[in-house]
Amino acid sequence: MTYLQNTKLIDAVKKYDLSRNDNISPISCSEEFKQKMGNLIQRKQFNYNARIFTMRFSAAVLAVAMFVSFVYLMLVQQNPDADILIPGGEDGTPYPVVMSTPVSDTDDTDSEILKQKTSALVAYMHVLLDQRKFFSWTANKNLSINQLNQTVSDDSDVAAKATKFTLIDLDNDGVPEVVLRLTVNGNDHYGTVVLFYRDGVVQGHTIWYRQLFELKADGTFSFSGGASDHGFGTLDLSKIMWSIDEITYCESDTETDNVLFFVNKESATRDEFNMAIFKQMEKADAKWHELTDDNATFIFERQITYESLMNEESNTFQTVAKEAAVAMIRADITKLSALMIDVDMLDETLPYLIDFYDELEFLRTTWSPENIRLPSFENIRLPIEIYASYEYLIKGDDSLGYVSMILVKVDDEWKVREIYFEK
Repeated sequence: MTYLQNTKLIDAVKKYDLSRNDNISPISCSEEFKQKMGNLIQRKQFNYNARIFTMRFSAAVLAVAMFVSFVYLMLVQQNPDADILIPGGEDGTPYPVVMSTPVSDTDDTDSEILKQKTSALVAYMHVLLDQRKFFSWTANKNLSINQLNQTVSDDSDVAAKATKFTLIDLDNDGVPEVVLRLTVNGNDHYGTVVLFYRDGVVQGHTIWYRQLFELKADGTFSFSGGASDHGFGTLDLSKIMWSIDEITYCESDTETDNVLFFVNKESATRDEFNMAIFKQMEKADAKWHELTDDNATFIFERQITYESLMNEESNTFQTVAKEAAVAMIRADITKLSALMIDVDMLDETLPYLIDFYDELEFLRTTWSPENIRLPSFENIRLPIEIYASYEYLIKGDDSLGYVSMILVKVDDEWKVREIYFEK
């Protein structure tokens, strides 16, 4: 009903309102009729006001949406190389095509950590190759990798050497540590030497076996001081002397002779504690390597290369990999030809390429130092090979697919040597 119609209805009712003195000829009608007509007018007027409010509110929402869209478009124009987002999570969260953030977008703290990490890796490698000494807090002196017996005992007859090593972040500060597994007088479970990098110096602590064992890939480890005093935690290297940051543990209550249990540093029952220990045991173990010059060179050079790619060259490498994956999914032969060393490598694949990009639930990638293949011949400069794999999920499908590729750096430019689909 329009406002004009409402006005006419009001005027009509006025003719029935015997109490008004507006020179309208009175017409006899019942009070019940006047009450019904009055209620009708109120309902009509309310509906009219509600519609007006809804129209004004909708117009305001539309204006806000247009403003937000305008701002978004301006931001995209300022950053055309931003990661592609494909909505698709169960919670509506979009997935980025490339998970890693280029260093150019990180703050000064992140950049400093990357520099610190690279410096630490180079220093560790030199220590393990006996090209540099480290300061042992246990022995209170500078030692070489061949003088580890002095981190255990002053007795020169004690034989100690590092047989294995792992590279792992024990204190979650972003810079990895090196854990050396010690064999002392034939005992393979004597303890470890933890090397860490501070203020440009490689430093080390000797830690006995029961203080650090069952080391996991996430940097957590088990410790034990007895049947009623054990658990798992992380290493705190922030002070001169190391300590254990206990996460889940049990301890004896000397006053009551009871055993107290803690899970994630909060009081818990015995069953909750046992369940947490069981989950800890299921975690992936740290990856140990035999300590040889070849292994140390290979592991650290590969890690240093990885950090370099994630630092100065990250944007170039990741851009090429992302563009290749999207071009493959979009069946964009022109783009693939520009990115590949030899597009003829796709001869068998080309007839089957179709564009299914708009059908994707998500597209994402992760990679690690294990994906880097270093040159294998001394004095022969071969291109570094990197294996990258993007996983995707098509809407309505229940299994992941993969776009896999091998990238090489030729004439200071990243190129795709091979690219293919996997299921």
